[in-house]
Amino acid sequence: MNDKQSLIEELKNSQKKTVDLICTLSDDQLTIPYHVGANPPLWEIGHSAFFFELFILKALDGADMY
Repeated sequence: MNDKQSLIEELKNSQKKTVDLICTLSDDQLTIPYHVGANPPLWEIGHSAFFFELFILKALDGADMY
């Protein structure tokens, strides 16, 4: 991985693998009882996706986010 484009491609590949893994989870696996110290899995996934898009793709690829 020597350049920016290679990094972007690897990050997009990682994103696809993450989505593919999440899609294998059942509704029960995505739901947890409320606990003050734990966020629901879907919240964590959404949070990760937001920061991936905002800070990585926008910064590296110049993607228009809004």
